[in-house]
Amino acid sequence: MKIKSLLLALFCGTLSLMAQVTTYNDGIIQHVNNPTHLAPHYAYVREADLMWAKRIWRVVDFREKLNQYFLFPLTENNNRINLITVLQEGIRSGDLTPFDPFGGDDFRVPMTSEDALAIGSGTDTIPIYDWRPPYEYLRDSVVVTPFDGFQVRKLKIKEDWFFDSKRSVMEVRIVGICPVLEVIDENTGEVRGQQDMYWIHYEQARDFLATYRIYNPYNYAQRITYDDAFIKRMFSSLIYKEDNSQDRRIADYQQGIDALYEAEDIKNQLFIFEHDVWEQ
Repeated sequence: MKIKSLLLALFCGTLSLMAQVTTYNDGIIQHVNNPTHLAPHYAYVREADLMWAKRIWRVVDFREKLNQYFLFPLTENNNRINLITVLQEGIRSGDLTPFDPFGGDDFRVPMTSEDALAIGSGTDTIPIYDWRPPYEYLRDSVVVTPFDGFQVRKLKIKEDWFFDSKRSVMEVRIVGICPVLEVIDENTGEVRGQQDMYWIHYEQARDFLATYRIYNPYNYAQRITYDDAFIKRMFSSLIYKEDNSQDRRIADYQQGIDALYEAEDIKNQLFIFEHDVWEQ
């Protein structure tokens, strides 16, 4: 009799535990987060088949309507999270290696994860005094300013355009990405400038970015990842530099509306080259 009572108690306890861990699907199906989902491989390109190539640098403004999925949501929602949080998580876990932008954008000076994650955050020391005369010094109070991902409003992209003579295709491949942080004056709240945080080698980051979904405005059921968005060029951008002998940005020799015209001219040259290849 005691054995039956013990078995019954164990059975009831198991049912109670199962009831506690039961979760409800957020939608029609239970979305599966597959951390082993890999990005599709690039087609192999031989150096001998590389007939023509040009290097381009772009800047993506997250405030543009087409690019807002890079900035939102600020907190995880519907299995989605903004890009800077994804990059920070990849650096924290060791899946992504950050490179110092002050050492150039050719991935020669790696940063430690601690240094990369400390960008945009900080600490300040405030002295505390006794409120009673003679107002003697008591201690220092440390105020921690946490990182605010909403201040990352832009992304720099370094990419190579090339023509593969073997496959007869004009193609573009992203080489690296760099989030840009807006530096805010703590006293006035005004933007003091912009700071390149770190460069990430895109080839290394592809498999990691392929595990994070983004918002699809056309079909919620279709899975689109950050890697898909970059590969399919699902963003609006502005060219700020092309490869040149003096390594100058457009802003170094053109200003205002002339700089915009110059950026559009570079983009148009890429289009004309691809068109002329097929005409020849």
